[in-house]
Amino acid sequence: MQLITSIINMQKQASKDQMRYSLTGVCLDIVNDKLRMRATDGHALAIVYLDIPEGLKLNHPYIIQPDSVKMLKLLYAGNKKCVWVIKMHDNGKIELCVGLTGVILERIVGDYPDTSRVMPTNVNHKISFNPFLLAQLCESMRDNKLSDQCILEIDTTSKLSPMSVSFNGNNGVLMPMRASK
Repeated sequence: MQLITSIINMQKQASKDQMRYSLTGVCLDIVNDKLRMRATDGHALAIVYLDIPEGLKLNHPYIIQPDSVKMLKLLYAGNKKCVWVIKMHDNGKIELCVGLTGVILERIVGDYPDTSRVMPTNVNHKISFNPFLLAQLCESMRDNKLSDQCILEIDTTSKLSPMSVSFNGNNGVLMPMRASK
């Protein structure tokens, strides 16, 4: 079920900082007749849109507690090929069930940040690249320094300009891809 794999994957982007409790979970809401899933650690924001799964009804944003995602991941690992069902409880909680077993996605009470404020609006130049290649390039330039920052430098005057990548004081180049239409 795409909903389950997306929740599990999105949790990786959520904050681990308990002082930012609302950011420790994946936020679900309905936007333009799509299920929008958001997760952020305050530095990077992941947003995924899915078709609204049958049985899911949300009247307001629903932030899933990280422990619920852990339980869901454990149950899903042994039941990937099974039929999953969404049950909405009277108290508004979401339960994902397989057979007689289910996981209630406990809710974090709080407000999720207005992430629309950080989305770029005046995009006049798009660049397409393979994120796995970027990660692989940074890993190959890793040394004993503990750096958490990769710098991309891009010539925006050219449509297919290579990107200069700096990581741990080392340099590399990532060739752009033609954007698929």
